Amino acid sequence: MKERNIEIMHHSVRNKSDKRLKKFRRLLPLCIVAAFLFLSPYIRLVFRYIIISSITTPADLNDTRPLSDTLTKKQAQEDIKAVFTTISKNHKIKDYDPASFKKVEETYHDTLSELYDGITVREEWILSSELTHTLLDAHSCVRLNLKDKEQYHYVGAVFHVEDDGTIWYKKDKENYLLKSVNGISACTIYKNASERMSYENIYYLSSILENQMSDAENMQLLGIPWQRKGVSICYEKNNENISELLPYKTYHEVSPKEIKPYNAEYDDKLSIAVFTMNEMNYTIDYRSFVKEFFNEVQSKKINHIIIDLRNNGGGDSICGEFFCKLLYKKFKGDTYVLTSHRTFSSAVLFTLSLHDGGLVTIVGEETGGSPNAYGEVRYYSMPNSHLMYRVTQKYFSASELWINADTIRPDVKVREEDALKKVKEIIKGLSHIST
Repeated sequence: MKERNIEIMHHSVRNKSDKRLKKFRRLLPLCIVAAFLFLSPYIRLVFRYIIISSITTPADLNDTRPLSDTLTKKQAQEDIKAVFTTISKNHKIKDYDPASFKKVEETYHDTLSELYDGITVREEWILSSELTHTLLDAHSCVRLNLKDKEQYHYVGAVFHVEDDGTIWYKKDKENYLLKSVNGISACTIYKNASERMSYENIYYLSSILENQMSDAENMQLLGIPWQRKGVSICYEKNNENISELLPYKTYHEVSPKEIKPYNAEYDDKLSIAVFTMNEMNYTIDYRSFVKEFFNEVQSKKINHIIIDLRNNGGGDSICGEFFCKLLYKKFKGDTYVLTSHRTFSSAVLFTLSLHDGGLVTIVGEETGGSPNAYGEVRYYSMPNSHLMYRVTQKYFSASELWINADTIRPDVKVREEDALKKVKEIIKGLSHIST
């Protein structure tokens, strides 16, 4: 009898265990889904980190040989062939613009015919840059790769390039018309830049030309010869031509102060929150900062958000997607975006997403990047000169509204340095929005 009771008890326990097991099996998929939804942002970050970590960066490549070094014709041919082969295998121009790819092919064969024994690395840099220029892709280009920044000879001067190619020398808070650099006229400098540098519109050309003139090494791509004593410039002041020698400076002397990747400021009086995004790097810190920003916006009952992308050269487009998601979910007020010619790549896609949503007013200058553009850069090194070249892997196209656009034009056009002031005037009601 006892054995019978024990058997019944065991059977009952087994039934309960079986029921719990069946219930667990039913709930397991739901638990997995819930855990995945909760952890997916972090899982996504881990996978992106693994992928990004496996990609070659400039730090992994050899330093470029001195620009005065010479190459044999065969070495130069190998270098140019490496660039064209990478373009042929990876660049999407073949799929989206076959006619332009034919021009790239023609330029490649013309370039091969111009090579000779004793060609310098500098000359190869110019010829290969003219090749990548034909891609009409601002991301794909040929660059120097000197990992030690002290190897560059910095000019320490500021130049400003207008959209029409006029170059100004900035000195003592004044702008002076630049006439020449090391004997090369400003007109020739701009012409060389327009034929050798990679850009998608004239606005980005102006921006990158300003950067290219920051040191004597990069100036050589523009046809400006090297001078050991410094850079000689000629500019116009009070209708007279003034000559000035600019001695070289070290990287320590010219290096900019550390700039935060993102920042937030609040003006309770005007009910404004300014979110400045100088780069797009999708990290856990970024996610936390954006969430805290919107918590502050809600807590302070902010009515106006200003997104400052004037110094944003792009990065990870997920940054924009994440910000937009919270913006649409948690904010119902007015939104403004500040742009400049330096607004480029993923920052343009971010601006485009906000604009197409019909929720923002864009204030500032035309963007340096196009709504329809190539992206996802990979880095390579030429086998002999070790010039670094970049080639994109994808093509990003906007809606039909932007099919012929090469930039995003602001709703309110002002100089970039006046953009924030202009928005505050609009909010105060001191000026009206006009296109």
